[in-house]
Amino acid sequence: MKMMLDTHSLLSLWLLSTVVAPIRGCPLDCFCSGGISETRVLCSSPNIKTIPRNLNPDTEILTIQGTQASLIPLNGLVRSDFNNLTELVHLKISFTLLTHIAEDTFFNLVKLKRLELDNNRLSSVLPNTLSGLGSTLAFVSLSNNRGLHLHHRTFWNLPALREIYLSGLGLHEIDPLTFYGLNGLRTLDMSANELTYLSPGVMSSMPNLWSLDLAFNNMGSLDPLLERFFRRLRRLQLGGNRWQCNCLLKWLKNYPTLVSPKQGSDAIVCAGPPSLEFSHLLDVNDSLLTCSAPSIISCPDTVSGQIGESFTIKCLVTGDPYPRITWTFADGAHLASGSYPGMPLEDRAAIFIKDLSPSLEGTVKLTAHNSFGTETAQIMLTVNGFTTTTTSIDTPQTSVSPFVSAPFFTSSKTSRFATGSNRRAPATQPSHDISSRPPTISRGDISPTSQEDQAEGAGHSTVDHSEPKNNIPAIAAASAAGGAAVILAAVAVVKLCSRPPFVAASGVHAVLSANGPNFHTVAIRPHGIFGPKDLQLVPITVEMARAGKTKYIIGDGKNVVDFTYVGNVVHGHILAAEHLNPGSPACGKAYHITNDEPIFFWTFMTRLLASLDYPAPRVHLPYWPLYYLSLLLQFIAWILSPLFIFTPSLSPMKVALAGTDHFYNCDRAKKDLGYRPTYTLDQGLKLTVEAYPHLRNPLSQSEETNQKKTY
Repeated sequence: MKMMLDTHSLLSLWLLSTVVAPIRGCPLDCFCSGGISETRVLCSSPNIKTIPRNLNPDTEILTIQGTQASLIPLNGLVRSDFNNLTELVHLKISFTLLTHIAEDTFFNLVKLKRLELDNNRLSSVLPNTLSGLGSTLAFVSLSNNRGLHLHHRTFWNLPALREIYLSGLGLHEIDPLTFYGLNGLRTLDMSANELTYLSPGVMSSMPNLWSLDLAFNNMGSLDPLLERFFRRLRRLQLGGNRWQCNCLLKWLKNYPTLVSPKQGSDAIVCAGPPSLEFSHLLDVNDSLLTCSAPSIISCPDTVSGQIGESFTIKCLVTGDPYPRITWTFADGAHLASGSYPGMPLEDRAAIFIKDLSPSLEGTVKLTAHNSFGTETAQIMLTVNGFTTTTTSIDTPQTSVSPFVSAPFFTSSKTSRFATGSNRRAPATQPSHDISSRPPTISRGDISPTSQEDQAEGAGHSTVDHSEPKNNIPAIAAASAAGGAAVILAAVAVVKLCSRPPFVAASGVHAVLSANGPNFHTVAIRPHGIFGPKDLQLVPITVEMARAGKTKYIIGDGKNVVDFTYVGNVVHGHILAAEHLNPGSPACGKAYHITNDEPIFFWTFMTRLLASLDYPAPRVHLPYWPLYYLSLLLQFIAWILSPLFIFTPSLSPMKVALAGTDHFYNCDRAKKDLGYRPTYTLDQGLKLTVEAYPHLRNPLSQSEETNQKKTY
């Protein structure tokens, strides 16, 4: 009898546990694992708007993760969300609409070691948000929260911190005190930002750092004072920047094992001076790495114009590194150009004056300055058509065509437009040079017209619907190619703030939804951009070829893909700008721009490799087994993430891109914009390969040399 009672008791307890489990165990919208206690929770349902309330108090790993196409509508975190989760060791919240975190949110998470908040929409992290985790927190990732403001005290009082990932935030600068006191930090990733300078003070706070990633920023030089910090590093990534190969970079050659591609680092490729463009820094002779003070080669002594007129002042300025240009007007107005790292040695400093105002009459001073000297020039500006009487003079409201200012596309990663200087366009571009427009002075106010934000991916987007001056419709054109988006702005300010590398569609939607009677927009969608200065397709393909990883074909090799030469992308943007007129069918529409030559993916890759003297891929791997294997590896990486970081080289996205069809119809662009490719695929491939002589197969070249010696 007693035995029966025990049996019934056990059965009752089991039934009770099955009923209670959904209440205090695994939420319906989540998946739980980790044995009987279910200490690992993964929630990926689009129904999740807050942290689930009925989680097991013993939960150690909590992952709330959406997808690129479906973001989870979780937009805020507060302390009460984690009141019962004091055992949490690993928290990951990714691909959500998360915008804000209360300063005391993580106060109770006394055991938290790993915090991942990447691919969200965070605008800031308050100074004391993480300070309560100082004794345990070892890993923080805030990557791909583009536009996030990084307070200089965000990481203070975190002595246990070992790894920080800040990729894709759009950072323009780093406060020297940002990493203060992080003596134990080992890894810092600040790739894919807009950094132009790294202060030695930043590095001095991290004496034990051994891995630093600064790839894909806007850096053109490195302070020589960084040398004593860099010599401690074991891993350094500097590829994808606009390196000006001059005397300021010479010291890097003292550490070939640190910056050599043979050791796993991205190649340091020179963007300038023109004579060294595309060269690898390690291959450049020291005698060619020189610097020079600014020199104003030519500048007009006098210029004049009618009141209300628009015209340009141009001066030829040289210097290496390229000098910072400052214009000072008689009324005290100033305009300073950015000292952009990609600037060629010889360039025209220019300023565009629109609706000339009498207040600007007098001496205009041009100042060119770099770390090796300063030079000035004075220009006398005369404004005709007015008299100095007490009668008030109204500035004419001249009606002009919209002025488009934008960067040219030199690769799938856009180059920056330098305010106040005309960057020389590559010879392979069409003759329409809209990037050469200098900044605008409107009615005596000096301001740059280029208000573009570089974007790699298009997530959360905002468009300023300010009423355009002079009733001129503003022009906007968006490019969304493989997650890249760029705005071309005219007169009114248009901004596309993006969150790489996902949801390009939302950025395009933001641009198109801004279209209206007084504000015209269009979206341009290229695919598979390639060309000279490409930092993705060609360099990465060559890197894989040199590692022996391009011998395989995923699938049957018959998947059709569109590739687009960069010159055709530029041409498409120009056509879009030219057709944005009231009543135009282009307004408010999206257009695919490609080479209009769909090709087998593996045929294109074979031609690219062969052009650079690398062997063609020959070994076929079945698509679906490989795809499921990549899913399995991704799952294993997630399971092992609490123990160590494991990033599979094979991902479902890579397999899909290489083994499936993705090509597009350009008929609408042909009909509405008159688009026709200006470069064929063969022409584009030829121009691209010619731009990369240093990437040719060195083994093939040595074989040719040996054959010549034999004969």
